[in-house]
Amino acid sequence: MGLIERFKRDILKHRGRAAILGVLSIVMAISTVKAIFEMQPKEAQGALPATAIPMSSDPSASMSGAEAKEHLDQSRILWHTLREVNPNAVNASVAFAFDPSFYPAPPQPVVENPKQAAPEQVKPLPVAPVIDLEAQRVQHIHDLAKSLVVKTTSLGGGPNNQPIAIVNGQLVTIGQEILGFEVTAIRAREVEFIRDGVTDVSKMPDGQ
Repeated sequence: MGLIERFKRDILKHRGRAAILGVLSIVMAISTVKAIFEMQPKEAQGALPATAIPMSSDPSASMSGAEAKEHLDQSRILWHTLREVNPNAVNASVAFAFDPSFYPAPPQPVVENPKQAAPEQVKPLPVAPVIDLEAQRVQHIHDLAKSLVVKTTSLGGGPNNQPIAIVNGQLVTIGQEILGFEVTAIRAREVEFIRDGVTDVSKMPDGQ
């Protein structure tokens, strides 16, 4: 039995498999043809025709000879100007140097702290009273003189007609001392004493 006869017999026997195999064969053939066409180089689209841009090796072909020469001269002058170095030119590093004096720092706002305690007021010290020791001494002597009680006086009853007086029951004359006091003068109804430079006068009580 030939190979072709066997293939026909298998197809007739398995029609479902044969249909699937046929479809796969058609799809493979289509894919192969498509791949062959895609692999072919494509021509550039949208390219301008060669005549759209005039090609000329001489840029001055479209202008007259005088205009071309003038353009060339201007190009040479511009080229030398750009290459020229001016010795008086300012150095770029100096020209663009940062000078902080032109940009002073902004003033800082003063923030008051409300919780900051007010400075404590210094209270003045109380002034001590000035004590006059001399006045105290004089007053003390006057207080002691109050103990001198004059009972009687006589302006000429003593020896040699000297005045006499009775003080604290004691007969005294001028120059005598009693209780630390010296009698300096005896006058009618009063006697003058002195002690430590302080003078005091004791008088007889009224009614005597």
